[in-house]
Amino acid sequence: PYRSTGIVCRMTKPAALLLNRETAQVIQAAFRNARFPNITGERSMRLLGRVAYGLSGIQVNDLSIERSEVELKEDNAIHISISNVTALFKGTLTYGYAGAWFLQLFHSVDFEIESSIDLQLNINLMCQKDQVSP
Repeated sequence: PYRSTGIVCRMTKPAALLLNRETAQVIQAAFRNARFPNITGERSMRLLGRVAYGLSGIQVNDLSIERSEVELKEDNAIHISISNVTALFKGTLTYGYAGAWFLQLFHSVDFEIESSIDLQLNINLMCQKDQVSP
């Protein structure tokens, strides 16, 4: 009985532009509220002892999307281009050495890394038995 249920809609250029704008805002909000787990580890190195490391307090600040465009293609595809996504990552890097003869050296450094990326999304819509599915 549920095989024929579904939603049928028409994607217009104004609707695609609205979808594009909302997608950019969702991406920004997701990173603004994101929580990242601490990362820790250690490696034993021959003749040196144990080297330990950790990343903590990781957060994303100042995420910005410079340009976001959407294009409806004639071949049943939606092309979304998100350009120059820039974010500032902050956190604390801790590293140390625990060697022989009870020698231990540990140090912490606060870091800021600015990163930028471009995204290209191509969503193809396929028609199967008079139905459109992504």
